[in-house]
Amino acid sequence: MSTNDPWLQKVPPHNVEAEQSILSAILIENRTLPEVLEILSEQDFYRGVHSKIFKGMVELFERNEPADLVTLTNLLKEQGQLESVGGASYLAELVDTVPMAVNASHHAKIIKEKATLRRLIERSAAITTKCFEDRGDVEEVLDFAERSIFDISENKVKPSFFALKDILTDT
Repeated sequence: MSTNDPWLQKVPPHNVEAEQSILSAILIENRTLPEVLEILSEQDFYRGVHSKIFKGMVELFERNEPADLVTLTNLLKEQGQLESVGGASYLAELVDTVPMAVNASHHAKIIKEKATLRRLIERSAAITTKCFEDRGDVEEVLDFAERSIFDISENKVKPSFFALKDILTDT
């Protein structure tokens, strides 16, 4: 492919506002995290800093600690990642992004859809490469293509990896 290839000039599908909204919603209301975890994983975020922040939130959740501005800032600082995510100022900015933790599952679905499209683009490129290599049996290439697309389709909606008893809180 040449550098004039239009595919190389395109930005992969993403929605930074939805990513910021999700992170903000979780910081404001931790009870949204289990709902979001039903849909998203850290790999679904387009921006690496958002992936790191989400990973920190999940780590705090798994420790049964609140994922608020103070605890998340502290965790990322302890891990030496605070500055790489934009510092405490970016985390504080996230809290101001959304005044209330609403529509979290809808925003999570938007992020998941964009991540699925990016995975399709990546797998399509791999399939195209295999086709241009023109080695082996066509059936092997077809099997590879089918498996690649099937794997993406299977991972579209991520099942929960938390036990219900761990998510429910005493009322």
